[in-house]
Amino acid sequence: MIAIAPDGPPADEADVSRHDDVEDSGAASIDPFDDAIADVLAVLDHDDELIVVDARGVATPPPLSQPKSALDPAADSTQDVADHDPGQAPGHHDLGPRQPMDDTRVRWFLTATSRSQAWSINLGLRHARGRILAVVRDPAGAAAVAEQHAMLASRNALVVEVRVPSANDARPDVVGLVGWRDAALGRVGFLDVDTIRPWADWHARAAAAIVPRAHVQVDVAIKGLLASPSRGGRRAGDIGLGVGSAVGGEHRVSMVDRGRVGFPPRREPVAITLASIPQRRRHLEHVVSTLLPQTDLLAVHLNHYPDTPGVLDHPRIVVSHSHELGDLRDNGKAAFSDVVPDGYHLMVDDDIDYPDDYVDGLIAKVEQYDRRAVVGYHGAVLELPVSSYFASRSKVLHFGTELGEDRRVHVLGTGTVAMHTDTLRLGLDDLPTTGMVDIWLAVAATRRAIPLVAVARPTRHLRELPRVGPTLYQEYRDDDQAHYEALRTLDLPVLD
Repeated sequence: MIAIAPDGPPADEADVSRHDDVEDSGAASIDPFDDAIADVLAVLDHDDELIVVDARGVATPPPLSQPKSALDPAADSTQDVADHDPGQAPGHHDLGPRQPMDDTRVRWFLTATSRSQAWSINLGLRHARGRILAVVRDPAGAAAVAEQHAMLASRNALVVEVRVPSANDARPDVVGLVGWRDAALGRVGFLDVDTIRPWADWHARAAAAIVPRAHVQVDVAIKGLLASPSRGGRRAGDIGLGVGSAVGGEHRVSMVDRGRVGFPPRREPVAITLASIPQRRRHLEHVVSTLLPQTDLLAVHLNHYPDTPGVLDHPRIVVSHSHELGDLRDNGKAAFSDVVPDGYHLMVDDDIDYPDDYVDGLIAKVEQYDRRAVVGYHGAVLELPVSSYFASRSKVLHFGTELGEDRRVHVLGTGTVAMHTDTLRLGLDDLPTTGMVDIWLAVAATRRAIPLVAVARPTRHLRELPRVGPTLYQEYRDDDQAHYEALRTLDLPVLD
């Protein structure tokens, strides 16, 4: 993985003039990271992947860039930051580089605002799918990845440093890490974006995590010799590493494990809302047990429940009943606008098995797009003009299937969505009828020019629980006139 972030060129100095036709010869201008990407691709196998996170800040990153309107066929459907107005706000740049994007092994993620290198690395780690992760923070380390990968595989090590000779002094520079994905993320976590030395801190926690207790000497397979302090090398106190004697070109380090670090950091409250039916009482218990530890507030609307399940007896859970508010059906997800605090709002269903890092994963995507989009795992693209909702769905991006890149969609399923309340605060006033909250979310977002984005994920990241009770799809698939009436007057963009 390569992270392109403000640690390199400042956002307001980023190159915004790189077009395919910059020179008369037609050659694209050169970005310093083009060579790094090419170097990594040269050592990757055909079934490997390279994640490039460009966090310098893109004015309108795909998939937020506005496609042409169905009501205005003459509108430009290819407008992106490559065709930007030179007078636009600073801090944004072209999408480049062109050629590596054509390689199917490359997955490219861009942020809508400038982010730190640690932040961009964490976003890439969240999207990584392989058993082994290689993180490169400097183009110079790209060629060393293959060697370090082999070293990791030959030792019982959690992480191996990628080191290259320094041009300034005798010590080698640490420019990357190679490690086992599940161990690294599960036991160590992410880079701490709030520390001034996130890289050294991450490595310290990685070293400590492979032993049962702190202050134990462990072999972490650090390639190359660290220069001693007497030779002007890096001292232990400089980076928080306790360096022992060199043995066989490797070093032993002693670390204090300060615990796993999550990502992104929680700076504002998180609220989750859902509606449930009695047939899914057991499913509700499972969903609550999974999501309650991940949120500050869980609000549940119970349709036709004769009582309140015991699992909902918790100080961070708010409950409403249909005998109090009426049969809101799926609209019950939006029945808590008066108690949802300013912050992140997620809507979920009572028949989906959510992962333990579900909330953090979606918050990261909300922040990737600078809170300008509603994001989710289940989406649909419509063929325009809409003739019937279900018949017009040209693509259904099911939450249980793999999606390699973020995709803009016309409709998001509200069982898997997240938004910031500054962007959209959905309430019952936005839902004139019940049974079609997905459509009303699409209407509310489209009228406010808020993009809907289906986010990248691996296969079965979310799983459907065993089907119990009726579904809204079964109810409306043969009669979706109300859905059509709600959608037909919208100025929907044409999406691929």
